[in-house]
Amino acid sequence: MMVNQNGGKEIYYLGFYEVGTLHVIDNCLRPDDNFIDVGASIGLMSIFAAKKINDGIVLSFEPQKERYEILKRNMAINGRTNIQAFNNGLGEVNQQLKLYTDVFSPSIIDIETTKGQFEMIDILILDEILESKKIDVVKFIKIDVEGFEISVLRGAKVLLSGKHAPIICVEYVKRLQNLNNTDVTIFNFITSINNYRIFQLEKSSNTISKLKEVHHEKDLRDFDNMYCFTENNLINLNSDKLFKKSSAERGKS
Repeated sequence: MMVNQNGGKEIYYLGFYEVGTLHVIDNCLRPDDNFIDVGASIGLMSIFAAKKINDGIVLSFEPQKERYEILKRNMAINGRTNIQAFNNGLGEVNQQLKLYTDVFSPSIIDIETTKGQFEMIDILILDEILESKKIDVVKFIKIDVEGFEISVLRGAKVLLSGKHAPIICVEYVKRLQNLNNTDVTIFNFITSINNYRIFQLEKSSNTISKLKEVHHEKDLRDFDNMYCFTENNLINLNSDKLFKKSSAERGKS
């Protein structure tokens, strides 16, 4: 897999990146599932998922030009023909926005550390893309967009509110939420749009551990992923591998 100084060093030097997240993905996906990767970077999770779902499709969104080109090359190197890559961001309105590129992880949110360097990117709406491609069911959606998460989620209201709503893995960074000037938090949005229950790994996304349910937003670990499951999502999962026993028992009740 190709790497660069901004987005691939962890994989190259350490041999891993978010192995806890990959463990969750591995135990949730089946061969005919569909997977969406929002903020795909150089494609680690897209390619991992694509190998798991040979009969399904991965929709991979990476708006930053350099990372998108590396994503495409990594798809070719790995022979992944079941990934459709988009050099776009996702949101709730079709529009052009600035993507600030002079930070470690490019962001649409103009955080205090940016120096004003940016690319103009096109924002698409996920519900519209799925309708155009006639994709009715998605098993898993991973979102890592540096503070723009609520806009992505609002652009997927049809998908997330339906009977077959996907499992969601979304990065939770309290500081970035506050910068987004939104009237609702990720936690409250997700738990209000469907019967989602929120979990985090007992350790962190960089370590394989079991998922523990989080009932209140104040108890979320900052700078880590939230894993969100509807009651329907929980029915057919291998709870012994994924969840603490008490959470698994509640999921099957």
